[in-house]
Amino acid sequence: MWAWQAHYSRERWESFEARMAFLEPDLDGTKKSEAHCYGWPDGGVGVQALQRGWDPELGSEEEIAFLAAVAVRETEGVGLNELDYAMRSHMLLGVLSATFDAERGPRVEELKRRFVEAGRLDKDNTEPWIREAAAVMEPYARNCNGWPSSESARGTLLRQVLMENGQLFGRWKVYSNEFSFELKPRP
Repeated sequence: MWAWQAHYSRERWESFEARMAFLEPDLDGTKKSEAHCYGWPDGGVGVQALQRGWDPELGSEEEIAFLAAVAVRETEGVGLNELDYAMRSHMLLGVLSATFDAERGPRVEELKRRFVEAGRLDKDNTEPWIREAAAVMEPYARNCNGWPSSESARGTLLRQVLMENGQLFGRWKVYSNEFSFELKPRP
């Protein structure tokens, strides 16, 4: 806008001929522009979002629904003793099953050991990660009458937990007192 105001009159710019073909400028380029800059074109929202770690569509309902469906699909046909703790979905299913145990201490210790062996969490991060994930999942365990006996019921429960708690996917930066469920890359 600044550039054309210095070289084109408003009449010439808005003329019918200018819509049909390229017209030569009718001003000498010395006119000052009437447009003034008052910040970023989007008001600075893009820069603020970039600094805060936001990515487009990251954490949207559609993405969370997709990730939940993938997690349920990854756990289909896998028994609790066969879980591969290098996969986030298997880690979450392991924690979910532990929330149903009345004596969960030994189960949590086993999960800690297996998570560290899988290489997705450090020894220091494992206990808080399990504790925070279990805190998210405990209300669901209280509302159920024991661990779901069928695989489809287990998948439905896991999908519900993940759909309602997208933070468990840990795909965005956290700038508050929330816990980050981010994992190390798969080995």
